[in-house]
Amino acid sequence: MSNIVSVKRFKQFPKLMWILLFGSFITRGNYYMVWPFLAVILYEKFTLSATHVGLILSSAAVIAVLVSFVGSALTLIVMYLYSILDKMPRPDFVQLAKLNEQVF
Repeated sequence: MSNIVSVKRFKQFPKLMWILLFGSFITRGNYYMVWPFLAVILYEKFTLSATHVGLILSSAAVIAVLVSFVGSALTLIVMYLYSILDKMPRPDFVQLAKLNEQVF
């Protein structure tokens, strides 16, 4: 049985894939570094109780999950519509100009 994860397979990824992976890593890393400090700031500076801080942070996480489902559904819809429009024949602008001259 061959090894599914290998350096050779990772080298086959296109450059755009590496950029997306790196950007996702940086974004999520920063998000999880800010999360504990946000809890401290909400507790100390805004004088919220620990229960309120927990509710705020957990509701933010739940909302993020729900929004990601909506965003992925919208992405699929847009990609489907784009694929339909991409398969449609392109208008011939020379013919359209000739038709326009005939009409006017």
